[in-house]
Amino acid sequence: MNDSLRRGQPLWWLPTLLLAGLIWFLSSRGSTPVPSPHPIDWIAHASVYLALGFSLGKASGNWQLAWVLAAWFGALDEVHQAFVPPREAGISDWWFDLIGSGLGSWWAAGRESRQAAPEQFDADDDSEQGTGPHDQSGPWTARPGEPRPGEHLPWPEYDVTFDEAQ
Repeated sequence: MNDSLRRGQPLWWLPTLLLAGLIWFLSSRGSTPVPSPHPIDWIAHASVYLALGFSLGKASGNWQLAWVLAAWFGALDEVHQAFVPPREAGISDWWFDLIGSGLGSWWAAGRESRQAAPEQFDADDDSEQGTGPHDQSGPWTARPGEPRPGEHLPWPEYDVTFDEAQ
């Protein structure tokens, strides 16, 4: 299991679900509480999805997962709005959902994930896993003919000739 998924904070699922429910409820109404022209509407989309991305990032502990979930929810919400008269679905609204949710999820979980990443892959670790990429002992030793971690085998050479079409 990915270590970054274990760092999520389960209590953040409650505000995440409440916020998603509020977004869905407002999308189900025929009009928004405050009608707004497009630049303000796009800022509203980005702001609401920033909050959703942030809460998803805190809940899951993985900013990429949070961004994907928020992106799918935003796309589903836009399709949902297409069936609510007189609302309409818009790809530009979804782009601002993506921007907001990406920033929010990165803000919530991205910093923690980036700080933990170097510790997970420490090549100078003196544990039983070996002392480095050239260590010949331990569980990371490759069998003959197999690549070692981080090493690639050369491409096999084939003798291929093509007959010219007549």
